[in-house]
Amino acid sequence: MDLIKVVKTAQNGDKKAFIQLIQYFEKDMYKVAKSLLQNEADRCDAVQEAILKAYEGVWQLRQPEYFKTWLMKILANNCYLIHRKNSRTTVVSELQAIESSGNGYAEVEMKQVLDCLDEDLKTLVVMYYLHDLPVKNISETLAIPEGTIKSKLSKARAQLSEALKPEQGGLCYE
Repeated sequence: MDLIKVVKTAQNGDKKAFIQLIQYFEKDMYKVAKSLLQNEADRCDAVQEAILKAYEGVWQLRQPEYFKTWLMKILANNCYLIHRKNSRTTVVSELQAIESSGNGYAEVEMKQVLDCLDEDLKTLVVMYYLHDLPVKNISETLAIPEGTIKSKLSKARAQLSEALKPEQGGLCYE
């Protein structure tokens, strides 16, 4: 698929082209939402709202080659908004079913490891390592200088390394 051509077509009002773009990036969108939000309903709401905002504003995108970055920024902002709204409320008890897909243990372990990070570090790790976004794109998406992102990624690596040490009671299994 020629991504830039499809984005330009969507910007000209072609609904099918926009649908094609969303279908192409839907798994990435869900992974980002899953890494930032705990609740399945919140994840779905964030993705749905991001799609709606992207549809309404796709014509404003100046550089079609940054469609994915732009879309992920919208999604991340929605996730943060939902997270802030949820942090103001107290949930008495919430049982979450662990979704099984293939190797469910790896997903659970990854989630446990990522949960030891602050939200801002967690976001950077997910974007950089799990979604292979370059530092430059992350910088543009989050409006943070590249140097700051690099130092935060370094800090996150140090925290993850410490969390995985067996003598610290970490998640490392031998």
